[in-house]
Formats: sequence, structure tokens, C-alpha cells
Amino acid sequence: MNYCIPLKDAFREAKKETGTKAYNLSLLLSHGFPVPRGFVIKASCFPEFLGKTGIKEKIDTLLSETDVDNTARLSGTSHEIKKLIISTEMPDDMKESLVNTYIGLGEREDMQGLNEVAKSIMSSVNRETNVAVRGSVPNDEFRNSFAGCTRANLNVRGKVGFIDAVKNVWASFYSEHSIYYREKTGNQKTGLALLVQNMVRSEKAGVIFTINPVTGEKNQRIVEAVYGTGESISLGATVPDKYTINKESQMISDYSVGGKEWMYAENDFDGGTRKEPVSENKRESQVLLAAELKIINDLAGKIESRSNVPQDIEWAIARGRIYILQARPVIMGNTEKTDNPMPFGKDVICSGTPASNGKGEGAPKSFYEPMGGTIIYDNDVLLSRDAAPSIFSISKKVSAIVCEEGGVLSPAAILLREFHVPLIVGAKGVIERAAGKEKITVNATKGSIYSETSSSSTLAPSEAAENESDTGGELLATKIRICSQGFEESEMSSDCDGLFVTGNIFSTYHEDIAGYIAKAAERMHPSKLWIKMPKESTDFSSASAGIGGAVARGYKNLGIIIPSVYSRTHVEDAILSLSTNGVDPRSIEIGILVDSPAGAIMACEFAQAGTAVACIDADTLVKNMFGLDDNTSTVNLETHPAFLHILERCIRSCKKQKMHTAFFGSASGDPRMIDKLVEFGIDSICVPKKSETMARYMAARAERRMLIDLLKHRDRFIRKGAE
Repeated sequence: MNYCIPLKDAFREAKKETGTKAYNLSLLLSHGFPVPRGFVIKASCFPEFLGKTGIKEKIDTLLSETDVDNTARLSGTSHEIKKLIISTEMPDDMKESLVNTYIGLGEREDMQGLNEVAKSIMSSVNRETNVAVRGSVPNDEFRNSFAGCTRANLNVRGKVGFIDAVKNVWASFYSEHSIYYREKTGNQKTGLALLVQNMVRSEKAGVIFTINPVTGEKNQRIVEAVYGTGESISLGATVPDKYTINKESQMISDYSVGGKEWMYAENDFDGGTRKEPVSENKRESQVLLAAELKIINDLAGKIESRSNVPQDIEWAIARGRIYILQARPVIMGNTEKTDNPMPFGKDVICSGTPASNGKGEGAPKSFYEPMGGTIIYDNDVLLSRDAAPSIFSISKKVSAIVCEEGGVLSPAAILLREFHVPLIVGAKGVIERAAGKEKITVNATKGSIYSETSSSSTLAPSEAAENESDTGGELLATKIRICSQGFEESEMSSDCDGLFVTGNIFSTYHEDIAGYIAKAAERMHPSKLWIKMPKESTDFSSASAGIGGAVARGYKNLGIIIPSVYSRTHVEDAILSLSTNGVDPRSIEIGILVDSPAGAIMACEFAQAGTAVACIDADTLVKNMFGLDDNTSTVNLETHPAFLHILERCIRSCKKQKMHTAFFGSASGDPRMIDKLVEFGIDSICVPKKSETMARYMAARAERRMLIDLLKHRDRFIRKGAE
């Protein structure tokens, strides 16, 4: 059976087989618009896969037994179905057909019609091209948007990777928010086609709406733009640049430069994409050039004129060329404006960008993801880091949603406008500022968040995190500490309980090193100030003299970190150098910096040399493990199986030697990493001040989960012990 249709011919097929996205792009391609080459996997392929493999009945049973308003049950059902689809082997005839079509897409246009020998001679490297695999839902009447109801797989490479991507997109159709959306809109039997296209290696990407979806203003076009691929918009993972264009004058009437802290870029190492930080200078600059914005605006105008309805258009820029990746009608939400002045007796605690009009009031509940375990009651106000589509699955329960990241054209914003749920995006710092508040008011029409002016709700974020059970409760074992990279940052507060890993203080710039250390130790008291020694050699004469001078002045809250250790002899030599230069190792705590694979493997043996702390420098350790240079980002490599293996071994072996283990690095605030660190038994996680509240919550949640698992299986452990 032929499961695929060339994209250029898809508009000649029924929409129920191609899906609306693929059908519309095929039409645009036929009219000369810049749409990447590709093909469509028919909507009938997915149910045939479910039927032939025998998993359809299991999925139907799971769905029939699930109340979508029960978030815990919905999450479990979603997980089971996705696991079932991904783990099920595709029938051989179906796999062969899809793979052959995928290989054909890798042939250059000038190779079409040649025999296999000629194609092989001309180019064998083009046979397996990098592609993007996206969902395309049949939606003839277009009453519903289905925004974000499937997860695109980008930069897919190779036969195995392609088949995995197909199953991944199919599985994403059963995410929590997708199941919830189809149930609430009455589209349970909607099919799913897949759109496969040559991957556009975009330097910039974004969305343009040919109508203002928040206000309903028909004379405006709204553009959002980010660096890299459009994933950071679709996942609500950053605040994009935003432009408002007047249709009549074709001039920009308003614009704002977003924070753009993160971007998604192609991962050339093993395919897919990776999340990486945007450089400081790019964050503050506009993504689009004037000429690029003009071309995007002109293309949007032509597409809107051809369709006669306002359009939601995705675009990408690669090597100076602009591509159209999606064009569909805009689904409008609540555009009614009401005069909502600031409530009497309340202060503005934060503000952001209105994304879905309305007003809500309730207790603020913050967590990383909706299925994260926080108890949400009716009419609470949901506070989220990202404006990911997953927040939609709990939207009917809350009175309003506020996100620190995200844009007004993101899938989450589209869904929430469709369901008339008030939403504010780009409200930086709202989670910390709302911590400890019993109730907040959200005016999503104006983009403001208010709280009572009463002083009874003025707990600091860290205090609120430790006193409110809904934000994590008191930690049982893992300590969350504030991490600083320099003495200047110790101005923060004297009671911040921080682990300060610092360097570059032993230069000739500081004439009185002892006085400088003493001043920083005084600021930190009673918390300990950890000093990272120079790593060039084990001769710490000048550094030891400075530390010894501070100790002589009465400052005992000092610790020493020895970097780049690789053997017990190395550590012993360093400690001897300290002793020779006037620092008594018995009067000051000494630790090691785990920044190399050798140090991680040997760390537990250094306890016998007199060290009591193993401080894991994750960023440097990752770079040394994978042979990266200093300018290469380590984002996502911290969750690589090899790194997690060596990390677990280091932590567990150090704990056996009663060494305190601490972790710091750019991934220290990542919930996935916090879960793993707590599981491995880490003693301290060092995070930036801005991530403290969320890190406390995530660590406490992980500890609670481990305790619950322990209690569930305690009888088995008792029986095993008795045996």
C-alpha cells in the first residue's frame, strides 16, 4: 500500500488524508510560495499501525476509563499510551514504504528520473536527508485550532531516526493537553496525518498573525521572532521579539525586544535539536532586520489575500532566504475589553504582556509543569516558568494563568484564547514575587498582577518556599544553597547560607589579599566562604599566605577548594603546600573541585588524604568528558547517560566515605537534573539566587516521591532483611 503523497500533489487529495496543514502548504507551494520540499504520510496510516499491531483496543480502553478532569489519571493514561506507541514495532511493509519515500526526498531535483546507478554515482550522501516531521490534523470547518496538539520532531536524520520520529509524533497526539483538548472540543475521533519536509536550518524563526488575536484589531499584523528554530516559541521557552505592523501604512506601530535567553538549534552531533543560551549581545538586539521584516509582512499579506481570512503563519530564515512552514486560519478568542482599574488596597507585584483577555483571582500556585505534583484547587492562579502547551490541560480548573516566558502567538496562548482563559506571558519574576501571598489578582487585559498591600504577606521568596507546603515544604536532606562566582556577589546578604565557589582573587590586582578575603568572610558570616585555589600548580604559597592572614584576623568561616585533582598524591601535595605556607589543614575544612573524569572516579579516595567536601563543577566536567572547547555550550549534555553514570558513581562513592557532596553549574536549576541529584543522594545543590525558590520546590518534591516509594515497598525490604 502507498502510505505517502508528495507535498506538491497533496492539495489534489482529500483533506481527511492530508490534514489541513499539509493541504494548505501544498496549495501555497503550487502558487510559488517558498515552501520546503516534502511528502505527507496519510492520516489512514496511523490507525492502520494501531490496528495491525493490536494496540488500538488497549488505547481505547485506557481512554474510556480516564476522566480528563482528573489530572493525575490523565497524566498516567497519557504516559501509558505514549510508551505503548513508541515501544511497538512498526509492520515491515509500512516501515519499508515510509523509509523508501524518505530516502527519495533526499534526492536532488536534478537527480529525479535517473536510474539508481546514476543517482548513486552523483551523490550518495544526499540519500538520507535531515527532515522535520510535524503533525497535520484534518480540520475542514476549522472551528478548532488544535494548536500544539502534536510535538514536531526536527532535524531528524537516518532511517532509524526517521521511523522513531514518526512514532514520536504519533505518540505526542496522546499528550495530556492533546487528549484533554480533543475531549473538550468533541474531536475524539479526529485523525492525524504527518508532514515530512526537508529541514530548514534556520538562524531565525517566528510567527506572524494577520490580525491582532488579543484585541481583534483587523488593521494590525503581529510578528514574533526568535533566534534558531521556532521551538522556543512553540514551547513557550523564551520571550520573543514582538512587532505590530499597521496594514494601511505598512509601518511598525509598536515593537518590543524580548529577553530571548534561550534558543533551540540543530544538534549536529546526533540529530534533533538542543536548547542553548543566547549570547548577551544578541539578547538585547532585535532578531529581524528591516528588510527581513518587510519580506515576511509582504508574504503574509499575499497569503491572507489568497485565502480571504486572517492567517496564522510560521516562517523561518536560513542563509538569507525566508521559508513558509505553516499557514492556517486564525481562531479568535475573547477580544472584549473591559475597564479594569487597579483594585483598591492592592499593589502591582509584576506585569507582563496580555495574551488572553480576562480577569482572575485566587491563591498563586507555582510549579515547573502542570503534572508536577502541586495540588491545584478550583480558581487558583497558575504560575508557570514556560508557556508550554501542557499548561492547557489544567486550564479549566484555574481562574487565570501567568507565565514568566512565552509570547502571544504561542500554541498555549492560542489554546487559552480559544477557551477564554485569562493569560499573561513574559511576566519575569512573578513566581518569586508571588511567593507567600495568600491571594493575587490577575488583570490579563492590562497585563498586571496585584496582591494585597498588607504586610502580612511579605515573606521573602526563600522563606515562603520553606513555609508553604504547596511550594515544596521543608527539605528533608538536600540543601539548596546560593552559588556565587566572585567576592563582589557576596554583597547579597549575610544570612544567605551560600556556598561561594570563587577564583581570580589571587592576582596582583589585590594588594591586600588577606584583607580582601577577611572582608568577604565578614559579609558571609555565619555562612562559610569557600575559596577555590589557583589550578596552575599545587604551589599555593601566595594564596595560602592570604588565607592564613584572614584566619589570623579571626575569620574561621573559610573553606578551601583544590581544583583539577586527579590522584591522591596530588591532593596530599597540595595540602602539604598549604601547611608549609602557614595554613593548618586541621583548622580549616578542605575540599576538592571535581572537574575532570579522573577526579570524579577517584574522588572518594581523596577523603583519606584529608578532604571533606567534593564540589562538582558540572560545566567543566562535561567539557572535559566530551572534549569540548570553552566556547561550546554544555546545555543538554548534563543529562547524557555517560555523564549521569559518572555523576552517580562519584556522589554515591563519596557518601560512603562521609564526604559532603555539592553540585553547581548551568544545569543546577533544571528540574530533570535536580530529580537525578536527589536520587543519587547529593547533599547540596548550588543555584543562582533567581532559581532558589523553584529549586527548593523541585528538590522537596523529589524527596517526597522517594519517601512514598520507600513506604510502598517497605514490607518487601523488611522481608528481604529478615531473609
